[in-house]
Amino acid sequence: MEVLRNRNVDVGLNSRGYASVYKQFNFPGVDQDREELLTASLERLTALKEIEEKLGKDAKTEEVMEAARAAELKHGLGVPSKGEGRLDQIFKDESAHFLLRVSLAQTNEQRDFFLKAESNLLASRLSQAGSEAVLTVLKDFPDMSIEVVKRSEMVELQVDLDAVARGPRRGPVSAGSVFYKVAFNLVPFHVAARRVLVRYGYAYVPENYLIDILVSQFRSSLSKSLADVSKTSVFMARHQSFGPLLAEIQNHFYAIAAEGRAK
Repeated sequence: MEVLRNRNVDVGLNSRGYASVYKQFNFPGVDQDREELLTASLERLTALKEIEEKLGKDAKTEEVMEAARAAELKHGLGVPSKGEGRLDQIFKDESAHFLLRVSLAQTNEQRDFFLKAESNLLASRLSQAGSEAVLTVLKDFPDMSIEVVKRSEMVELQVDLDAVARGPRRGPVSAGSVFYKVAFNLVPFHVAARRVLVRYGYAYVPENYLIDILVSQFRSSLSKSLADVSKTSVFMARHQSFGPLLAEIQNHFYAIAAEGRAK
C-alpha cells in the first residue's frame, strides 16, 4: 500500500491501496469543476459524519474502522489500486480534504469533528498498509526519532515486554516480534494505559503500534493547520470564489448535525 507524502506523477499505480497524511496539496494549478469539487467535498463530509456517529456510540476500535471502511465505500472515497482513474481520484481526495479543512476551521465544534473523523479515516486506510510504508512516512516528520530494537536488547527486556504485552491489537511477545524505540511522548495514550515499556525516556512499541504513532503525528499537524486556517476564516468567507463553496459546506455540516441529533 502506498502512503502518499508528496507530489509524484506516478503515484504508485501498482500499489494495493492509498492513504495520505495531507502535508501539502500536490496538484497546484490544476483546474477542477466547481460542482464536482463541491459534490466530492459534501460526500466526504457525510462520510466523516457517519464515522463520528460510530465514535459517539463508544464503539470498539475495530467497529470504528469497519464503519470508516463502509462510509468510504458508500460515498465513493476510495482510490483504485491502479488504472487511469487513480490519479483523478487522488486529486479529488486531496481537493475535498483541503476544502473541508478550510471550511471546518471556523469553530471549536467543527475543528474537533474534523480532527477526530479524519484521524479515524486515516487509521482505517493505514490498517491496510505495511509497516515499511508507515515507517517511511513517520521518518518524514520533524524531530521523529525511531529505531528498531536490537535483538540483544530484546532478549534483555523479554520479561518486561511480556508484562505489558496485552493491548487492543497485541498478544504475548513472540520470538520473531519486532519492536521500535521511540520518545515516550509520541505514544502518550499507550504510556498512560501501561501498554508499552518505558525505559530511560523511550517507549518500546511493537510494530503494529506504528499506525497509532503516525495517526497521532497527523492529528497534531492537522490541529495546528486548523488553528492557523481559523485566523483567516473571515477573509476566506468573503472570497468571491471560495465564499459560496464554504457557505454550502457549512450549511451541509449543520444540516447533517441536526439530522444526527434528531435520531
